[in-house]
Amino acid sequence: MPVRPTSLATMSAAIAGAVRATSPDDYAPSPTTLTFESGRQQMVSEGGCHTLVTGQGGLVSVHTTPEGRYVLFSGPQCRGSRIVASGEGSIEFSAPVQANSIVIG
Repeated sequence: MPVRPTSLATMSAAIAGAVRATSPDDYAPSPTTLTFESGRQQMVSEGGCHTLVTGQGGLVSVHTTPEGRYVLFSGPQCRGSRIVASGEGSIEFSAPVQANSIVIG
């Protein structure tokens, strides 16, 4: 499936917002705890793309430090997947978010 220029721009901006442009010596990604509908939690503490656990329902919350950034993707891989949510700091979603991977930074 071809990527539309507007989709590419949105995806690039979201990823750029999540991944900080500092050297690894200057910055370590914030530990992030993801909570699923089932109550199961998944901890992600290293930057980059991570596949989320399956069979636990949608995400109901993301807990991180106030400066912790994240981008949630619909597919199991961050590249080529649709962005379903992005942000900075902790959030509790009003409706479960169906995501399969996350980039933290």
